[in-house]
Amino acid sequence: MDIKTDEFDLGLVSSEPPAYGATAAGRLRGPTLPWWQTSPAYRRHNFRWNPFGEAPPAELGKMALVNEAALWMAPFQPVQILAPSGHGKTTHLLALQARHPGAIYEYVPFAQRKFRARPSPDQWFLLDEAQRVNARQLRDLFVRQPWLALGTHEDLQPHCPYPLRTLHIEALSLATLRGIVSRRMEWAKADPHLPRPALDDARLTRLLQSHGGNLRAIVQALYDSIQRGEM
Repeated sequence: MDIKTDEFDLGLVSSEPPAYGATAAGRLRGPTLPWWQTSPAYRRHNFRWNPFGEAPPAELGKMALVNEAALWMAPFQPVQILAPSGHGKTTHLLALQARHPGAIYEYVPFAQRKFRARPSPDQWFLLDEAQRVNARQLRDLFVRQPWLALGTHEDLQPHCPYPLRTLHIEALSLATLRGIVSRRMEWAKADPHLPRPALDDARLTRLLQSHGGNLRAIVQALYDSIQRGEM
């Protein structure tokens, strides 16, 4: 993915919003996936599950193909990740969380006008869909929170009393998509000593032509394709 920013360039991998399986009692059970993702068909391809299904947030952060220089941050030098829906804002934030134990990630749901976390000054705070937060709380956050990264659809500079660094996520390249697909397939691999299928560039190119930079839509299309047995 080609990223333009005020200070550096960034490569990115993204995926669908994370989730966990649940036990009969309703408790979360770690990275166990739903029963329909455990199929003999996957085993024939040396997969434990559908590579493009839901993954725990920590796994998504580890799989992210991110330029390490882009993860640099200093106190009161926040960064906003500005992009349309599905283009990788959440994955940027999860990559930061994976690299900074103790970081707090919060997603602001639609129609909710405030975040609920209360991070300490020495914690990283990673706020997703930050454009939904009311202006007063945003201004207070910029003043009080030293370590801050925001995923947003709108430029939040008017709410920040000092310069706000911006990552503009734009186009998704074939090379980056190839890396995304490879990491997802390696994550789902059942036996590390046996081969797994690969997707050729022609198919990846068709996905780019159909969905552009919307990586979430591409991942969903690949998930559906494998569910139908099309490898």
